[in-house]
Amino acid sequence: MTTLEKIEKQDFPFVGSEPQPEFIVSSKAYRASNASFSLKIQDLFNENLSISNYSVSKIKHLSFIFIILPSDWNGVQRLERKYYKNKECKLYVDLHINNYQQFIDAKPQEALKLMATETLRGAKKFLSGIKDFNFERFYADVEDLFKEQGWV
Repeated sequence: MTTLEKIEKQDFPFVGSEPQPEFIVSSKAYRASNASFSLKIQDLFNENLSISNYSVSKIKHLSFIFIILPSDWNGVQRLERKYYKNKECKLYVDLHINNYQQFIDAKPQEALKLMATETLRGAKKFLSGIKDFNFERFYADVEDLFKEQGWV
């Protein structure tokens, strides 16, 4: 029988025991296979940015959530918004991909360009007035990353 001590000695990580990344980029989508490209943006952010460069204490995690729904969607309406979870020091930004069909039909590079454009637009809309957050530096760093990838 395998015991906890044996597992710890073998250096197997526990599922869910990894630290949460500083940046999370995800989506709420209706039949949008391109939505998975949000993980490319998340990896890009976590490999190249550090939240401590933009916020000293108040924000420890920043999440962008793409809402990818058809214009005639009759389900739960999701609005663009930002919200902050104080105990966890997490800031969330919900963003719409405005042209659903264009996004669905897009090739990978085109889908990433749409997501990059919406990320920059949403950052400007929701992050520019936050105290204890260096928006200008964040925006410039993200824009540079997207330019390097050819997404902007």
